[in-house]
Amino acid sequence: MNKDLIARIDDLIYQNIKYNKNVSTNFLNQEELAIVKRHLSNKCLYKIDGGYTDAEYCKVIFLKDKEDDFSDVVCLIADYDKRFINISHRDILGALMALSINRNSVGDFWATDDKIVLYTTELFSKFI
Repeated sequence: MNKDLIARIDDLIYQNIKYNKNVSTNFLNQEELAIVKRHLSNKCLYKIDGGYTDAEYCKVIFLKDKEDDFSDVVCLIADYDKRFINISHRDILGALMALSINRNSVGDFWATDDKIVLYTTELFSKFI
């Protein structure tokens, strides 16, 4: 898996430099992020974004220049009435998997007493 991940990162760096455009990974877990950080070191300009500080699942975004503040991570919030149903993290993950949504297509998500919070990409938010 590490070889595939590193190959994907190198391909994104190539796209970023050759086409001078922002590109990003899917959402990565902490183990994958550690591998990517070690590989990148100071190779290129990038940032890590999960939508909020201390996010567990994050994207590595390769930027065009230092002033660029690009991010395609968005937060979706859905209200629900707890009187009728109690939703847990497991329920949300199960619903995503039932829709054939890969885990790396979404970032962190959780349920509170009356809301479901889910981080994903701007493009993928249209599907969800």
